[in-house]
Amino acid sequence: MSQNEIGNVGFRGVNHGDQLKPEGDCSVSGYTNCGTANFNVLFGGYSYYAGHFYGNGWKGALWSSSDDSAESPLENSECYTWIRTISNYSRKVSRDYYYKFGSLSCHCVQD
Repeated sequence: MSQNEIGNVGFRGVNHGDQLKPEGDCSVSGYTNCGTANFNVLFGGYSYYAGHFYGNGWKGALWSSSDDSAESPLENSECYTWIRTISNYSRKVSRDYYYKFGSLSCHCVQD
């Protein structure tokens, strides 16, 4: 991935999303290599600012540890932060902005 691509939003990787899914979710997506990273993201969905819930059972949305609001091209960028999403319909991981006051999952990792 080039330096220019690192800052982009949207889907990335080849099958990195599969590697982060639970092993049993390969049967849902029909892909292989699920669970090889031993991360086992849960498809808990996320909530919108108005309390609506979306993606439960097929999308995992996780807060990112980086909070570079200054990089955001969005108006009121201080209200947004980086997130990563993984879904059972894609083999890739998505990088996007999301409202800081939304509800997403978190997954603790150790350095």
